[in-house]
Amino acid sequence: MSDTAQIENPRRKLQALITKRAWEDEDFRRQFVATPEACFAEIGVELPPGFKVRVHEEDQDHLHFVIPPRPKRDLDALTDEELERIAGGAGGTNEWDVLNKIVDKVFKIVDDGIGGWGKG
Repeated sequence: MSDTAQIENPRRKLQALITKRAWEDEDFRRQFVATPEACFAEIGVELPPGFKVRVHEEDQDHLHFVIPPRPKRDLDALTDEELERIAGGAGGTNEWDVLNKIVDKVFKIVDDGIGGWGKG
């Protein structure tokens, strides 16, 4: 079982997979930083028109945080569990449907060992 398989949150699982590959393959890291959409396209993951992927590399002098989009629902109407899922990037609102579809497609490709994205 790969290290990423133990991570339940799909967004974190995808980030762990990409990080692992970037650490192991410098050419992939450079390409993913420069053109992440092209990296997804190379393995058959079609992103919706206008969908952008931004890559930020941390170093010893920088720490990056991702603030997810505010849900369209009233925050007071969300349960603590829903808020936790959204904050972790696991979805819970329609805004994350696209992300979840991308994650599902990437992990099918990983399971099939396509394009160097074999199981870790």
